[in-house]
Order: sequence, then structure tokens, then C-alpha cells
Amino acid sequence: MKLHANVPYTKTKRINNLVSDFLEHKSVLSPLLNEFPNQDGMDRILAQRQFPAESRKVLSEALELQYEGLELDTKVKQNLSNLNKPTTFTITTGHQLNLFSGPLYFIYKIASAIKTAHALSEKYPNHQFVPVYWMATEDHDFEEINHTYVAGQKVVWQRESNGPVGRLSIEGLDQCLAELFTKLSMAYYGNELREIFKRAEEHENLADYTRSFVNDLFGAYGLVIVDGDSQALKRLFLPIMLRELKESVTIRGMEKAEAILSQNNYKTQVHPRQINLFYIEDNLRERIVRDGNGGYSIVSGNHRWTWEELQNLAEENPECLSPNAAMRPLYQEVILPNLAYIGGGGELSYWLQLKPMFDAFGVQFPMVLLRNGAALADNVMSRKIKQLNLPAQWYFEDRHVLARHIASMHEEFSLNGLEEQLQGLYKNLEEKAAEIDQTLRQAVDARRQRAENELLKIEKKMVRAAKRKHSEQIQKANAVLDELFPNGGLQERKENFSRFYAEFGPSLIDDLVAEFEPYPVNFKLFFLGVK
Repeated sequence: MKLHANVPYTKTKRINNLVSDFLEHKSVLSPLLNEFPNQDGMDRILAQRQFPAESRKVLSEALELQYEGLELDTKVKQNLSNLNKPTTFTITTGHQLNLFSGPLYFIYKIASAIKTAHALSEKYPNHQFVPVYWMATEDHDFEEINHTYVAGQKVVWQRESNGPVGRLSIEGLDQCLAELFTKLSMAYYGNELREIFKRAEEHENLADYTRSFVNDLFGAYGLVIVDGDSQALKRLFLPIMLRELKESVTIRGMEKAEAILSQNNYKTQVHPRQINLFYIEDNLRERIVRDGNGGYSIVSGNHRWTWEELQNLAEENPECLSPNAAMRPLYQEVILPNLAYIGGGGELSYWLQLKPMFDAFGVQFPMVLLRNGAALADNVMSRKIKQLNLPAQWYFEDRHVLARHIASMHEEFSLNGLEEQLQGLYKNLEEKAAEIDQTLRQAVDARRQRAENELLKIEKKMVRAAKRKHSEQIQKANAVLDELFPNGGLQERKENFSRFYAEFGPSLIDDLVAEFEPYPVNFKLFFLGVK
């Protein structure tokens, strides 16, 4: 793999104003952050971070159970052991349990967490930094995770699901795997990848299946995988869940952040509710609401409780309660000795709504980092890009703008100079006419506007002619766009990693970790199979 180009995120036209201002460290966002993303900020967070020894013990025991029966790399074993030490901290990313990992950015998230943990380990040799993947096992929106795309073709896991997806049996996944490999051209590492997924089929539910293949992919880097659907871990979170049920702390805290964001014309991503917890069973996940009579129920009304009954349920079976999108980050920070959370632009936007809520619960807010983003060009596409020899930033433009850029490399069709001359001519004409009769100004101005419009029409015809003249080069550039930006979106948000892993194997991940930045500011274009 070779890094072909770095394009600053702020030049990609693929991030919103909030993320752009975050990357530029705009002071208006300071109240919504613990620190801006840089090494100095990380130094201060590390100095401040406290984590109870008893919580470390509970975390370690819970992870030991979750990893039971799984073959572990020595680095994973070491990191699991290190979590008992007061000098060990985590760098966390999270994602849904998408089919075969879903889009490429799943891989980028974890590689980013590994890169940041490695960078901190080099700077602080007396501390240990563990990259963590938080599995979103309690999500219940199966339609969001039941598909992936390979070489632009969709693979779908057809089945019913109503409860937490992590508890879902893997029935039918073997058929999806067979379909996946019909869409992959046979490549050197194809059998290795197939075996990774086949080993995962030894497990019964989607959480264990996902842990298995992610561990196979990233275990050599010491990645620790956490499933929050755990009675022991929920018990650590119990005091906060009880406060949320009784006092509705989350919505009040997030309203403060929303006020700051709206005052500065930023859009909000997450809309909190009066109670931000679900009740879950194997085949059920429903919001908990107040019933209007001083008690509680789920939305369907199929379960009802008095406060005392709900409190007893939570204390005896805390795993029956599940935080929603607003509270899940809080749960993560309570049970992990975490320094930073790494996410995409959408996640970053909603994390910036959370700090006042964290403050209200008395939980330290982590550093929020934007994950690394990238586009991968295989050998064929790399040759096309090199032959075109265009600035990488142009590929982020609209197709029509890109075509105009290409045409402008060869032809001079801008009439800006003539337009200025025309405006000067009519200005002189207007003054001459006004010396005779002031009312003639309007007539001269109308003719000036018509002349400028005609000049614009001529320029557009010249542009179209230049595009036709260089259509072959433009078509090649459009082919690159189709690969790097399928259907106008980023490759990383659609294409599954399997297509590239089957060809390049573990070196794909090795090279991503090597090339990624611990505090990303650039989107990267990589040439695969090139050193």
C-alpha cells in the first residue's frame, strides 16, 4: 500500500460545518468538549483520568467470561491483564454488528483506535493503552445491519428480529457467506478470509460471531472487544440508570448543549427523551416511559411497574435495562478507563451534545477524535489515477466541476478578462450618454446586461466544446469517481472490506495502521499493491 494523497477534511466537502469547526478548534465549541484533539489535550486528560480499582476488577472478570473459549493472541491476553493495572487506559471506538462488518469505515475505526493507542504507548512508556472495540449488541434495528456491499453488489441476511441484535442466533449466516464469496473474485487470501468467517460460525449468537472474526482480524494488535450486554457491567451503571428513571437527567443536560449548538447554527444529531433507557429481553427492546399515574411502562404497555417494582427489577436484573443512543456513551465511560472515543462525523456531532449531560451525572468526558477516512484504489484504478495525474482534491468535486477542471487544463475558455473590458466599455458609454441625458443611463445599463448575458452564453458553449474535445480524459476521471465515490457517496461508507482483504490479506490492516494519523486532519487516498 502506498499513500498517494492527503486531502484536508475541510477541503473534501464531505463534512458538515460542525465537524469542520471542530477540526479547526473553534472556541465556540469549547464548552462542549473536555479538550480539542491534539497531544497537549490528551496529556491533560491522562493526568485527570481516575478509574476505581473495583470497577477494573468487575470489567476484567466480565471480559474473561466474554472471551471464554476464544483463541487469543498473546497481545490480547496481555491487554486483558493490563486492564487490572491503575496505569492502563483505553482508546475506544464502537460500531453496530453489521453483516461481515458492514462498510469499510468499520475497519478504519478500529485501525484508528489502534494507531492512537500505539502513539500514546510510545509517548508514555510507563502506561499501557488498550484499543477497544465496543460492540453495539443491544441495538434492535436489524434493517440497519442486515446487509453489506461487495464490489457494489448487495448481500442481505433475510430473517426476522425484534430484540437486541447481539442475542440473535446466526441462523442463515452460512448462506450469506456463500453468497459473499460468489461476488468475490478468487484472490490469494480468499480462503484465509473464508476460514475467519467459518470459525465464527462455531458460535451461537451474533455478538459472539462478531467477536470471533474481529478478534481474528485485529487480535495481533491487542484489540479488546467489549459487549455491554452484561449483568456485571450494567451493575456498575445501575446508580446512573436509577437516577435517569427518577430524575430525567439526560434530557436536561443535553438541552444545554442544544442551546449552544442552535445559537451557532449547528444541527443536532440526537434528540433525547424524558427517559433514555429501554427494557430488553431476548426478543424485545422497547422504550421505558412514564405512564401518567406515577408509574412506568414500556411503549406497548405490555409491561408496567410502580417505581418500587422497577427499582427492584433494576437492582436484581440490571441487564434488563439498556441505554439508548444518548446514554450509551455515558455507559461506556462508566465501565471503561477510557481517554478518547473515536468516531465518524455523525458520531462526533452527537458526542458534542453530551458533555453537559456527563457533567450532570459527574462522569468525566473523554477526548473525541474523528476517525481516519480513506479511499482504496486497486492496481487497475491506481494506474488510471496516475495516468490522469489530477490533483486529488478534484475528485471530491461534482462531476460537472471536475469535467470543467479537466477541460481548463488544456483550453483557455474563461472570459473574465473580456467581461471586465466589457464592463469598462459600458461604464464609459454610460457616462458619455449621461452627459447628454441622465435618462439614457437606464438604457445603456439594460444593453450592458444583455451583452454580459451573451458573453456568458458564449463561454458556456466554449466550455461544452472543450469538454467534448477532452471527453476521453473526462470519462476516465468519471470511472475513478465511480470507484472512489459509488453513487456519489464515499467508498468507505458502502463497500465491504472483504474485496480488498481477499486480495491483499493482513497487510491491508497493517498498512492502514502504519499510515493512519493518531489525530486525523486528512482524508487519505491509497494505492493498493504498491510500496
